[in-house]
Amino acid sequence: VDVRVAGVLFEPDALCRALGIVPGAPDAFIVAAAYERWGLDLFAHLRGAFALVMCDRGRGRTVVARDHMGLQPVFYTVHGATIDVAASARDLSRLPGVSRRLNRVALADAVCRRHPDPEETFFDAVRRLPAGSLLEIGAGTWTIRRYWDPLAPAPASVTSEADAFERFETLQRQAVRRCSSVGPSAVFLSGGLDSVSIAAVAADLTAGSDRAGVIALSLTFPGAACDEHDRQAAVASALALPQISLSFDEAVGAESLLAQGL
Repeated sequence: VDVRVAGVLFEPDALCRALGIVPGAPDAFIVAAAYERWGLDLFAHLRGAFALVMCDRGRGRTVVARDHMGLQPVFYTVHGATIDVAASARDLSRLPGVSRRLNRVALADAVCRRHPDPEETFFDAVRRLPAGSLLEIGAGTWTIRRYWDPLAPAPASVTSEADAFERFETLQRQAVRRCSSVGPSAVFLSGGLDSVSIAAVAADLTAGSDRAGVIALSLTFPGAACDEHDRQAAVASALALPQISLSFDEAVGAESLLAQGL
């Protein structure tokens, strides 16, 4: 099996131990071993921000997959008997034989903040692989299917409100630990409960460790009712987090936001 991985796998050493391979192995080697062990059920064991391609010549199939949350982009285009995949829709639109015609309906939907089709892009010929999904190619056919659905029914894992709180706290710390274990970390710190709670967990996990501390990144809107500068600064100070705070105008810079978007 020939494997290519873009992005990052969380807790790779734990995967190595589960697979009986030497910790520190390259991500592609880990994914290949997981595929040999679990087949297409390997995604129940992988976590991270990744896109991967697995060419299984023995079974005559190629599998392209995107991580559970869709943190790593994956696009594809079908032209004739060929399927191309890439991390950029624009790169695919520049391939020979691929139409560069714009998807005017998708552009209009985006302006109106409507997203009825999560697979469409601003190019007619280029599609997006949805989060938590895989593209399987083989024997002259191809299919796309979900390997993970966050809304799928699942057995109840808690029996009381206290159990639910404890379970949430455990999973939240696990999620923050996974992200902060990859390297130096930062938290987009607003004044809301969600980012404040994540910042608190991150600060607690890195306190007294040899890992680099967490940086708080904040955006302010001076003079506007939605500005949360005072609260952001108070949280960063209470958690002893270095903070980088920019006003909206500073973040946009000299060129207008519309010009940068275009």
